[in-house]
Amino acid sequence: MAQPNLLLYDPATGAEVMFPTVPSDGVSVEAGTTKLTVKLEDLGDVSVPDGRAPTRYSWSSTFFGPAREAEPFVQGYRPPSDLVAQIDNWHDAQYSPALRTRLRFILSEAGEVIGSHFARVNKEVYIDSWRWQNVGAYGDVTYSLTLEEVRVIAVRMDNPSANLGSDPGAPPVELEVVAEAEPIPIPATYTVRSGDSLIKIAQQELGDSSRWGEIYDSNIDAIGPNPNLIHPGLVLQMPGGVATPEVEETPE
Repeated sequence: MAQPNLLLYDPATGAEVMFPTVPSDGVSVEAGTTKLTVKLEDLGDVSVPDGRAPTRYSWSSTFFGPAREAEPFVQGYRPPSDLVAQIDNWHDAQYSPALRTRLRFILSEAGEVIGSHFARVNKEVYIDSWRWQNVGAYGDVTYSLTLEEVRVIAVRMDNPSANLGSDPGAPPVELEVVAEAEPIPIPATYTVRSGDSLIKIAQQELGDSSRWGEIYDSNIDAIGPNPNLIHPGLVLQMPGGVATPEVEETPE
């Protein structure tokens, strides 16, 4: 059987997670049906199908630590901390009204396998549940992830003109216009604090934890060969940063 690929990515930013291993028991796919229940005098409650419920995809597996990077069963190695931070970032962003991050989930394989439970999937999803835990001496992280298909709700108006105020006898319709907030500029520099990491700084200052490599590339001479070793007080140059204009104090 061909090795399946599990990919989750954000089309808006290009950030992605290619899951390095596939669970041995496969991906659980749950496709349900919505029902309409009516009460009949002689029969009691009767349910009839009236639509398709969103499909859910779930699995549990492992992000392997650095000691397992060269193992043949690991695809496209990335540190577990990087993968966890990216999924955390997506999970938080999908609740923000300003972001409403929608992800695309792709499950594919090199060749068709008749009867395989790894069907081809290409769906817009959100993260329904996400759990992870550090385990073992190798730096491994075990995780469980459940995704749910995004379903678009279409609202039909039987008489749109009446709702737009074209009827002289209808009350006026008030529209609220909400202005989009101006993006917060990236600072030119960042001073490392205790407990910081490049992944944490990238999430906090750039809004995307996967951009930690850009910070490292901009400061490689100051950081040295190990991007995990940054010390409090180190001043980092931020990619795309803008210097904050100095404000002159007005004498009282």
